[in-house]
Amino acid sequence: MLGNCFINLRISGLGLDLNEITNTLRTIPNNAYKKGDKKLCKITLEEFEHTEDYWIASVEFDKQQPLENEIEKIILKYLPYAKYLRGLSERSEITFWVSLYPETEQFNVHLTKKSLTALSEMGVTFDCSVAYLQAFYDGTMGQIVPKNNKIQGR
Repeated sequence: MLGNCFINLRISGLGLDLNEITNTLRTIPNNAYKKGDKKLCKITLEEFEHTEDYWIASVEFDKQQPLENEIEKIILKYLPYAKYLRGLSERSEITFWVSLYPETEQFNVHLTKKSLTALSEMGVTFDCSVAYLQAFYDGTMGQIVPKNNKIQGR
């Protein structure tokens, strides 16, 4: 089962015109930073300085529908901007980033032919991270659980 899933369009590089990206793609970013901007790390609570420009937009989708169909819809939404994205990708990194937190240990991510073709036309990469966190949530992460269900250290 899917569990939590997040899809972002991420653009990073040097000398990005963040307003131009926002206006051209008609998408408001959740985060936009210029090189040198300072930010507080949520994990270490230490301030750090961005080394590149970043433009990141979370994309809403229907989590009740098959993930491959929703990914395809999102990718095809940006296909009209293929020429702009391809030009931008020559000097920056553009990625559709999918972060999955499935409820089961095995989960498959499938991209349709339309999705793959559109990504290629736009010069955009696809990245997917999958983290099964049940062991984290139930407190058994890093522990061996034998068949008798008694937890032992590694």
